[in-house]
Amino acid sequence: MTGRLPVMISSFINRRKLKPRQSINLSTLNEMSRAWYYYIEGDPFEASSYVYSPCRPGCREGYNICSIYADYHSGLPSLSDNLIFYIADGLETGLPQPQVPAGAKKYVYMKHYS
Repeated sequence: MTGRLPVMISSFINRRKLKPRQSINLSTLNEMSRAWYYYIEGDPFEASSYVYSPCRPGCREGYNICSIYADYHSGLPSLSDNLIFYIADGLETGLPQPQVPAGAKKYVYMKHYS
């Protein structure tokens, strides 16, 4: 990841049209370190059950895991306690998670087929 970080920061600066010496909001950089991961098979609470995806999923609702938006960690998602909670809620409700507060960024997408 260290090899990609300067490229990511440079890309971020170019997209935001920041001057190189201008400060960057660290919370925005943290968002950049997240990526989409498609569920492939196995235990949905294990990082090895997911594969990196370069694009956002097309699925939204259903009672099977489709994708998660997680911190990038050596090609595997980093499953935080919150993300595990969202996965469990998604499996129970069939809806993208989190649902509260209204309009919150979704970190877990579901699908109708397995």
